[in-house]
Amino acid sequence: MRHSVALNFTHLIAIMSHTILLIEDDQTNVELIQHIINRLHRHLVHSLDGNDLFDLLSQYDVGLILLDMRLPNGRSGWDIAQVLQASEQYSHLPIVAVSVPVTPDEETLALEAGCSNFIAKPFTFTHLKECIERYS
Repeated sequence: MRHSVALNFTHLIAIMSHTILLIEDDQTNVELIQHIINRLHRHLVHSLDGNDLFDLLSQYDVGLILLDMRLPNGRSGWDIAQVLQASEQYSHLPIVAVSVPVTPDEETLALEAGCSNFIAKPFTFTHLKECIERYS
């Protein structure tokens, strides 16, 4: 029994060291991404609009940010990516834009704003999984 507890604790530490911050306002997308992240044994922290971004980054050991580029309340994913890239403390974090491309150059604009990669919605399980495994 003692061995089992130690393994569970070790597993929990491994999960917590792979925290992914998801900034997404659509609840269906949040649930879908949560399901995928659970299958990959990662820990998810969610922000509706990114207004609590720095609070969450200071509370959790975030290794990857999944960022919707169109958010409510006037803040965009492009703004958030640029703020993170300008931050000495967080500029190293990989940011993956997960968004519906409205214009043909949207992926280029996301990369120029500081994102490491762009995943178009709707995405497949395999594509998101590969991207998460690549960056976290």
